Amino acid sequence: MPEILLHKAFFHTLPKCVSLAKAPLPFCKIPGPVDLPGIGSFLNILWNGGLQNQHEVMLKYHQQFGGVFKMNLGIFKSVQIGDPTLVEILLRKEAMYPKRMEIKPWKIYREYRGEEYGLLTLEGEEWHNMRKTVQGHLMRPKEIAKMDVKINEVLKILSNT
Repeated sequence: MPEILLHKAFFHTLPKCVSLAKAPLPFCKIPGPVDLPGIGSFLNILWNGGLQNQHEVMLKYHQQFGGVFKMNLGIFKSVQIGDPTLVEILLRKEAMYPKRMEIKPWKIYREYRGEEYGLLTLEGEEWHNMRKTVQGHLMRPKEIAKMDVKINEVLKILSNT
């Protein structure tokens, strides 16, 4: 399998407050949880809270490994970015018609329920058209404030369960 490299342009546009290498890093050099042959970090996730608490596990990993770390779940390898500044930089470097990783179980689930694909499951020109449709509405400060209130209400309910 070829090494996964983080693109040089990504690192050269980081703010000075972010301490990362200036050259691309091979996947094997990016910090991350224990990576066992064949299963990657899967057991580590289970030991640290399990799949039902992935959000807490990911928060712990970001605290432990920083804003960028790797995950290996068998054949699924990924680079996790948890710093909002880094995510913004990466998304601004993205092509007009991005090619994203296919999440087959999510697509099958949406098809089963008769639901359309959204921004997380579409790619290429279809993604671009959907993004243009929702962007104007979702990028208005008033709309973001409305979502913030609703998201915080849901989080409050979940934290009390």
